[in-house]
Amino acid sequence: MSYCGVFALAGRVHITRPNPNTVTALLMPTWEACVRTNEQPTGHVDHTTLRPMWEFVGFPRTEQAAVRAILEHAVQRVAVTHGFTRAEVSHLAVVEEVGLLAHEAQLNHQRRFRASWRLTEASVPIVDMPLARIQRMNEVRAERAPKLVKSDVDLLKAQEAANLVLQQTLRDYRTALRDIPQAQKPAVDACTTPDALESWVPTWPVDPA
Repeated sequence: MSYCGVFALAGRVHITRPNPNTVTALLMPTWEACVRTNEQPTGHVDHTTLRPMWEFVGFPRTEQAAVRAILEHAVQRVAVTHGFTRAEVSHLAVVEEVGLLAHEAQLNHQRRFRASWRLTEASVPIVDMPLARIQRMNEVRAERAPKLVKSDVDLLKAQEAANLVLQQTLRDYRTALRDIPQAQKPAVDACTTPDALESWVPTWPVDPA
C-alpha cells in the first residue's frame, strides 16, 4: 500500500496505515464486490460503516481516494482518542503523506507516544516530550484507579472488623496513592527522551491488605 494517513492539528500528528483489505474493498467497482472483498478473513468492517466510505470514494477509484475515505470516517474517533477536544475536531485536517512511510522504521519505536508527535520541517514527526509526559502520567492515573477501588473495599472490611490499625494503614496507603502524580513528577520530568519515558515505571506504595 502506497499511502498512509496523517491527522494534523496545530503541528500534532497521528499517522495510520488503513487495513489493506478495507482499501481493496473500497476499490471494487460495485457494492456487491465491495461486500465480498470486505468479508475476507484478513479484515472485516461492518457493512453499515463500509457503505458510506465506499460511496465517498467515488470515481476514479484510486488507492489515495480510498485511504482518504477511511480517514474521513475515522477523524472524530482519532481526535477524541488522542486528546483533541470535540470543538477542535472540525479543524482537524486529513492528509495523505507518502513520504512518511520511508520513516516508518524510525517511528516504530516512538509509536507509544504517537499522540504526542509533532511535525518537523523534514516532515519526520518527533515526540513532543511535555505532551508525552502528560500522556505517561495519565497512564499512571489509569493504573492507579483500580488500586483505589480495591483499597476502598479493604477499608470498609477493616471498619466492619473494627481493626483500627489496619484502618489507619489503609488510609495512609490511599493518601500515598492519591499523591502518586505529584510525588513521581520529578522522576517523569527527568525523562528527556521517549525511550527513557517508556522505560520509566512509578514506585507504587505497598498494599497493606
